[in-house]
Amino acid sequence: MFAGNRPPPGWTIDSGRLAEDPRVVGYIQRNCAVRGHCQQRECRRSVYLALDQMQKDGQGLLPMRQVLQTLRCNKLNGCSITWVEEPALKPTLGMITHRDHIAIEVRCTGPCKTPTFVTTVAAFIARLQAAKTGGPDTLLSKLAEAIPEPCGKCKDTRFWRADVLWYDPTQSQPLGRKVPFWKQELDERLQEARFRAAEKPMEPGPPPAQPRRSRRA
Repeated sequence: MFAGNRPPPGWTIDSGRLAEDPRVVGYIQRNCAVRGHCQQRECRRSVYLALDQMQKDGQGLLPMRQVLQTLRCNKLNGCSITWVEEPALKPTLGMITHRDHIAIEVRCTGPCKTPTFVTTVAAFIARLQAAKTGGPDTLLSKLAEAIPEPCGKCKDTRFWRADVLWYDPTQSQPLGRKVPFWKQELDERLQEARFRAAEKPMEPGPPPAQPRRSRRA
């Protein structure tokens, strides 16, 4: 599903990060159904959005947020309808691993303002597997919830945010750069790690076994 430099239909690159297309056409491409239900006793309204028909009516480019806001009622105490999205396509970490133009950005959005940390998808998967909180099957929408340890500064796990960084070499970068800063830094770290691994001396092993000499009768 995630092949090539561009994300699949239904997803887009927003400020260098993988994001779902927020328009009606994006929901159609992701095969994501949208339903609404009101629990108020005097209402009990249920809504199912016919997305294909909306696209035929020329509403495919409307943001879904605008559509849902329009469908809310005008009660004085506010609308109580609850919207539920039911995506059929749920991308996971395993779908984007081993791609040098994709990385994971982890940052704390709490008051401590911890600096951003960027790592490869494979390293992030290994981190989750070591803590037994996730792995290749972890949904991209649940990355922050899978981070095992709290923030080193604010000692809290509620403010984690994890995004998928996506570099498309065919698209122009901000400020006229050819390669984004995170890609340059990550490539330098990987190259340094490979260099250190190549310089590491081999540990001495057991002496080679000596061939046995057959005794003469």
